[in-house]
Amino acid sequence: EGAVAELLLCMILLAVGGLVWSLRDNTNPTVLWTWGWLIIGAVTAFMLFPSDVAWVHVPAQLLSPLLPAFLLAGALAYADRRVPSWLLPAGLGFGAVRWSLGQAFPDAGHILSTMAEPAVELAAAYLVFQVARSPGVTPSQKLLPVAFVAVAVLDGATSLAYFWKGAFPDSMVLAWPVVALVTLGFQVTAAGHHTRKRGSELERESRQARQALRESEQRFTVLA
Repeated sequence: EGAVAELLLCMILLAVGGLVWSLRDNTNPTVLWTWGWLIIGAVTAFMLFPSDVAWVHVPAQLLSPLLPAFLLAGALAYADRRVPSWLLPAGLGFGAVRWSLGQAFPDAGHILSTMAEPAVELAAAYLVFQVARSPGVTPSQKLLPVAFVAVAVLDGATSLAYFWKGAFPDSMVLAWPVVALVTLGFQVTAAGHHTRKRGSELERESRQARQALRESEQRFTVLA
């Protein structure tokens, strides 16, 4: 089992590293959010290995910071902000720093993740809240910031519980799939509406520009 775990660990790290690199310039919020949840789902599945298997906690320590990074990247794209190409790789780098720090100072690694990851998720919540304040938003867009805050609270509570007890409480293990599915549902529907609305606005602006061009050409013809 240990050899299988090590092999899976290497495959997961290589696959996630390639995925992060390929998505670093992606500006589709639905794609970014969905991949963030899928990565965390894979990490959770890996944690089902027996606790005595070597390196069983390494994927969670290395890859869990990618969820806040993907959430923030998707929120930036959703709010029509520029998504820095370094953001997703930085999430992976933060995981490596946290894991390295935890080897020498285990408590420091937990404290770092407890402070940093919920803060990034709250920053993403603020961005989607700005969109929720716009006119003509749907109920899913209004509730999306609440879902992001719930993720941040659950993330912080999970880190604190693991720091104090050395294990994840069953209630939080059950809460994560529920919160993830609800949040992803809000994300997909909100992003779809926002994309359609943005497309309609661009089409309207294009029609107005064409109309202004025609009027300008008509005035030029009359003057000529």
